[in-house]
Amino acid sequence: MEMNPQITILLEKQHMVFRIILAFITTGYLLLFISCGKDQGTDEDIVTGQGSRLKHITQGTEGNGLIESLMQDYSLSSESFTDVGSYPIPVYTYYYTLNWDWNQNNDQVTAHRVLSCSSGLGTDSKKEILEQSHGFIEIQDERLGKAPYQNVFAIRYQDQTKADWRYEIHVLKVTNNMRNQGITLTGSYGPVQRDDIAALAPNPPDEEAVVTELLKLLEPIQ
Repeated sequence: MEMNPQITILLEKQHMVFRIILAFITTGYLLLFISCGKDQGTDEDIVTGQGSRLKHITQGTEGNGLIESLMQDYSLSSESFTDVGSYPIPVYTYYYTLNWDWNQNNDQVTAHRVLSCSSGLGTDSKKEILEQSHGFIEIQDERLGKAPYQNVFAIRYQDQTKADWRYEIHVLKVTNNMRNQGITLTGSYGPVQRDDIAALAPNPPDEEAVVTELLKLLEPIQ
């Protein structure tokens, strides 16, 4: 038995309307799912805009002036800056290294200090950085972890010696267009390492003094 053509057309129209409604419903659920996912967010999505970041210095004399009290009896010997773009406005490449020497008119020993600062150190969390920092301990300083240094923590070698000591200030990213930043201060002496030479070399600086001075290389994000 042959179906009435008008009935056939009506059924086809109803089927088409059903498919359109189903498509709208499916699209609506998809958009709702995506929206909920964004609302939950991840660390990469969170934008706080609070905390500290590296000051934008471009000359060794600026860095030396900021931490001058830490470098008493040391002389700035060399500097190297890479400053591409318009830091802190992305996209930029910004890092620098400063070197100091200590030699109190003594031909037997010269001590060295190296400061390295970088604005592009990945996106690892504090927990991940600490887990990767073997042989280090976290410096417990009441200034760190609180405004304006809520995104800052510090570590040092567990076993500091005159021949090899190291402090690190870690500045975690505070917006999703930034990467972690870091400040590293290291020290050694030479030209040889033996007991009589070591006796003449300066001791590693105190951790409280280091944190106090290195924080001068940071500025609060406005």
